[in-house]
Amino acid sequence: MDQMKLLKSRELANSVRYSRDLHDSSLGLQPSSLQEVTDLYYRNAVEIHKDITPELEQSVLGVCKKLSVDRSVVTVFVNSSAELQAACYYTDTQTCLIRFSSALVNLLDPKEFEFVLGHEIGHFLLQHAPSATNSQSAEYFNFQRAKEISADRVGLIGCGDFLTSAKALIKTASGLESRLLKVDVNHYLTQIERISLPDIGENPLNTHPSMLIRTKALNDFSRSNIHENYGSIDPRKLFVVDSKITEHLDKYVDKKLRQKIKKAGDDLTLWIVAKKIIEDGKFDKIEQKTFSDFFGIETLEKFKNFLNSVNTLNIKKEIENKLFNSKQRLENLSPGSLKKNYDTAIKVLELF
Repeated sequence: MDQMKLLKSRELANSVRYSRDLHDSSLGLQPSSLQEVTDLYYRNAVEIHKDITPELEQSVLGVCKKLSVDRSVVTVFVNSSAELQAACYYTDTQTCLIRFSSALVNLLDPKEFEFVLGHEIGHFLLQHAPSATNSQSAEYFNFQRAKEISADRVGLIGCGDFLTSAKALIKTASGLESRLLKVDVNHYLTQIERISLPDIGENPLNTHPSMLIRTKALNDFSRSNIHENYGSIDPRKLFVVDSKITEHLDKYVDKKLRQKIKKAGDDLTLWIVAKKIIEDGKFDKIEQKTFSDFFGIETLEKFKNFLNSVNTLNIKKEIENKLFNSKQRLENLSPGSLKKNYDTAIKVLELF
């Protein structure tokens, strides 16, 4: 195996990484030993190989070539399952195992299979191991969804054609075979416009955006023709595309979640400032003006009502409780936002 070649293939994959797919150098390894998983599939599945699955082997060779990955780096199995599933496992940066369910392979045409294979290899190249972020937080699932946007881009490059990629996504969404589908991507994407309650978003505990949203994101990416310049990506062009995709994700997937995170962060900042304000036992006109300038007149009035409603002897304890609870809420939703909000609070405190 040529390690320099693999490093180069990683650099190429990183060049199309979605901006919200924040690479974390502290990412953990996969939970099981790769050898244990590989042995399991040698016992209970079939390895894709030229002597037993020649057509699938040609697809694997083609994708590896497009992504500049040595075939020896990737071991691919198909196991018998009615579920439409594919997964990537790795415990080091040198090799990976990819597993397809038979239902998914049977559903997809060879080129569509190449998209999904490229997607899974993309997870390996981009080092999408389990995140170091608290897996109980909403932020964890938000990161996972961003990873799928990146991996879809690598899948598109692996198969070389957007329509093929879209067909694979639509087939997976519907479970329908080619004979029953006339794939019209533009028509499929109009389903987004028919969502009557977009603000509700998607399940915040989903690790994947819906196939509809993934197709929309990949459509925006492909229309930029960025993938046709793999190896010489214009970061300015990618920034424009990412901004558009982020806007759609915020509107149709994560809007309510992001509102909750913002509210929790604003509350934390407020109670940090409040703790400082009441140290001298007064909240004078100058402080009120500064408070209003940053938090708004409505929040000022609410805070004044709070101060008037609490016994002076208990005020410090009440604010400590508010501060503790707001920190807990933000930590549960988005632990990565804690430092940013503390930094904001420090800057606000300088105004008082």
